[in-house]
Amino acid sequence: MNIQNYVIPQTIEEAYKLVQTGGRIISGGAFVCTSNAKVDTVVDLRDLGLNFINEYEDRIEIGPATTLREVETSKILNGNFNGYFENAIGRILGIQLRNLATIGGSICGRYGFSDVICSLSALNVTLEFHNYGEISLDDFIARPSVKRDILKKIIIEKNNIKASYEALRHSNGDFPMITCSVSNLNGKYKVIVGCRPLIAAQAEDCMAILNSGKELTEKVIDEAMLALDNLAYGNNYTATKEYRQQVAKVIVKRCLMEVM
Repeated sequence: MNIQNYVIPQTIEEAYKLVQTGGRIISGGAFVCTSNAKVDTVVDLRDLGLNFINEYEDRIEIGPATTLREVETSKILNGNFNGYFENAIGRILGIQLRNLATIGGSICGRYGFSDVICSLSALNVTLEFHNYGEISLDDFIARPSVKRDILKKIIIEKNNIKASYEALRHSNGDFPMITCSVSNLNGKYKVIVGCRPLIAAQAEDCMAILNSGKELTEKVIDEAMLALDNLAYGNNYTATKEYRQQVAKVIVKRCLMEVM
């Protein structure tokens, strides 16, 4: 990346003004070296105190500058969600990258291959932006209406949710071919499939069957898995559309069995 001006603002208001005039936010900078883009002004948020994981009675708040490694190893997060984050985030490439990449950058990048978005989407997550205010993660992904803003915190509701995450890769150091997460909150199931290679999305037809009130017999579960074909899949260098469709059924069912 060819950077003309590198600015480290001291307040979030200063950072916001820079973004409004075309400044480009840099968070962990994990992909800076892979880009040839010419950027006039880069806004580094390192001095804004956005690296934290705080627990409250009904929620956990994560600062967007918190690294993926800090999320992966957090006793607060893993204690409340039964090791879910260690399992989901700990699969992302290598420790070196997880020590660099941030949770905020992973969310705001809206990457189709994102383990972070897929795993968080199974939980009740709200994003708080400086200007826009609060928006659910589901709405942020489905309707990208937040532009030229600064993410201040990620809020995860504490509840009795059970969640499971799976991702299939050629190797541990590769991007995933397909990802999925399944959660169960008091008998209501949420199914997310990502890296299709599109961004993670709810498998609504599958969820409708699982949440229909029917007893989850093997027949009903198989019907729900077949409904995963109604999601949009595509081809890229890691896998074909057809392969993703078949594998999705296997790993979603595996996750479902863990949370039933």
